[in-house]
Amino acid sequence: MTRLENFTHDRFGLFMHFGAYSVASEPDGGEWVRSTKQLTIEDYQPYVDQFNPVDFEPLEIAKKKPRKLDLNTR
Repeated sequence: MTRLENFTHDRFGLFMHFGAYSVASEPDGGEWVRSTKQLTIEDYQPYVDQFNPVDFEPLEIAKKKPRKLDLNTR
């Protein structure tokens, strides 16, 4: 199978990408919140300090839906 055929056949993947910007909850920013809001490092630091994914369980999330691709980044 070609890569495109594989992608079409597999049909479902899960991409989990999160970081300190998740704390900001900016609908117009996301991971770009520091850039879109033109935040200095000092302004962004409270988001970094608050970010603590202690309850993040990617394997538990992944078990809930069958798929052939999982990609987790921070």
